[in-house]
Amino acid sequence: MCITYIFFYRALKAQGIDRKTLPYCGWFQPYSAYIGLAWMFTIVCTFGYSSYLPWSVSNFFINYTMLILAPILFIGWKLIHRTKFVSPRDADLVWERPTVDAYEATFLEPPVGFWSEMIDLLTFGKLNKGRDKRAASVAQM
Repeated sequence: MCITYIFFYRALKAQGIDRKTLPYCGWFQPYSAYIGLAWMFTIVCTFGYSSYLPWSVSNFFINYTMLILAPILFIGWKLIHRTKFVSPRDADLVWERPTVDAYEATFLEPPVGFWSEMIDLLTFGKLNKGRDKRAASVAQM
């Protein structure tokens, strides 16, 4: 996920799109993506530490088979299907934009915060029954 965000960020910069114009703009980006990538790389590489001392081939393959297999499958897919990497300048960042904008236009009120949504999930929406007017407006269409 961090790699995907880093490539997305590179495409935004290459195409001159400001992150602040997007519906959501995360704090400390893109630096937190790099920190997250380094952290996950460390976790994945040390996940099977028990196979090192004493050395165990079976434990090594139990813990690291996907680390070996995933790049092989990815490269194999690229070679067999002759797909190319998309350059940041050519990445399509606006194809779904009209659909997303039309969906967001159906909301009558601004979105509530994250914690309000979590409380609504826990209380099954009992606290604010009248808040979701979008469902009623969509049902009338």
